[in-house]
Amino acid sequence: MTVFSKNSGLLLILIPLVLLGNTLFPPFLRFSIWFLGKFVKKVRPSSDYLLAKTEDIGYHHLLPGLHSSLLVGTVVGFIGVQFTLFCSMEWDSVALSGLSSYEKVVGVLFESVNSRYTGETIVDLSNCFCHLGLVYRHD
Repeated sequence: MTVFSKNSGLLLILIPLVLLGNTLFPPFLRFSIWFLGKFVKKVRPSSDYLLAKTEDIGYHHLLPGLHSSLLVGTVVGFIGVQFTLFCSMEWDSVALSGLSSYEKVVGVLFESVNSRYTGETIVDLSNCFCHLGLVYRHD
């Protein structure tokens, strides 16, 4: 994936796909059911039942509203912390050399999202600050 470090458009497309297909699947499922119930009149009773009785349904990926909100907050918090650490430690490093400021921001955001979910990287992690190896460790 280091080949795509300058392709910000592709990275911006992959970020939500990685998030929605992984940890944010339950909140996105809940949002999708709510959205369908809000705008499609035929499915409103079913969607209201699904959203109100998440425990009774038996589908464990459909979390209650509070749990979905907490999950989104946790994911955004972890990504924010990783983004801040990576930017503060590696902005002028060899790993991000040759990229514009916009490409660096998108690349660091992509790196922060994918370190926890898919393990893809757009930088050579051996050129990064050694303490970031604790967060971005790929075995």
